[in-house]
Amino acid sequence: MSTHPRPRLSIGFPVRNGEETIRRALDSLLAQTFTDFELIVVDNVSTDSTMEILESYRDLNPRIQIHQNPTNIGQQPNFDKVISLATGDYFMWASADDAWEPTFAASLIDLLDTSPQFEAATGAITRITPSNQIVDVIRFPLLKPLGGGGKLANALRIAAGYSNKKRYHLLFYSIFRRDFLTRGLPYSSVQTVYPDRTFMCQYALTGEFGYVDQPLMLKTAQIEAISSRFSGEAQGVDSDSAPWRLTRSSLAAIPFLLRSPIVPWYKSPLIFLVTAALLWGYKFQLYTGNSKWRLPVTLPLRMLRRVARVIVRRKIRRLPPPA
Repeated sequence: MSTHPRPRLSIGFPVRNGEETIRRALDSLLAQTFTDFELIVVDNVSTDSTMEILESYRDLNPRIQIHQNPTNIGQQPNFDKVISLATGDYFMWASADDAWEPTFAASLIDLLDTSPQFEAATGAITRITPSNQIVDVIRFPLLKPLGGGGKLANALRIAAGYSNKKRYHLLFYSIFRRDFLTRGLPYSSVQTVYPDRTFMCQYALTGEFGYVDQPLMLKTAQIEAISSRFSGEAQGVDSDSAPWRLTRSSLAAIPFLLRSPIVPWYKSPLIFLVTAALLWGYKFQLYTGNSKWRLPVTLPLRMLRRVARVIVRRKIRRLPPPA
């Protein structure tokens, strides 16, 4: 039996070849004002100096645990692996090319501690280029306690995010209650282009996300193509394949969400609205071949989108007025 007390927060840090930015990421995590955490790093067979950098940090900070895969298991399975090693009450994913304000963990955990209705919490996110130029600040004013609209509304915002530019899929980088996160299907279950949208919809349909309206995270907006960044993996291969790739990706949400143990059976009809929102988000790229297909593909999506909007608006009107 371990003599070490269980930390309140587990930070999962999957990495491969992160030597250029990993120091900034580690420094910002170790500078958190909330200190009761474990930092679980899983290196996916880096071929640069990532492991040497990690070992130098671990020698100075016992909260860092380093694991190394014997072979390249892929990006998504590596994200799953870090959560399988976590022991904290709360969990967050951290990427080697991102950074966090010192109060990130303290602010979000304070909200979760005082608001048991929330299963996860996030703050505003500042997106930057790989050269550290600010792109924009992503805020989520429709999340509670500032906004409302409920679980379906959040799932639709995530699903349609490719076109609505609200970027609610970035809720992936929230702090979660670990038991809530682990009840869903693993990230590697979504073998499509842009898997984070479909993956997060299962949690949006099930739990409430709290929000702190302060920029608490720096998120690198990658400009490199998916096929280059994830060469040989499912999303890399699919991004270069057939002209229907985004249609397939959207429709894959149906079996995924139907199989998700966290989505109750009575919400099954909502899954088709979420899928319609995914299709609508990719509407002008559902077919990237012969242009004669584009109009027939887009028209029925407009009808489905209108139905979803009516349902969400009715739900919002039924919400009690704010105290």
